[in-house]
Amino acid sequence: EVLVSMFMLISYMSVIIEVNW
Repeated sequence: EVLVSMFMLISYMSVIIEVNW
């Protein structure tokens, strides 16, 4: 599903942002 991949991408990006900050 596209929604699932988008959700996973957002989650991955949010984790990266938390690590960077």
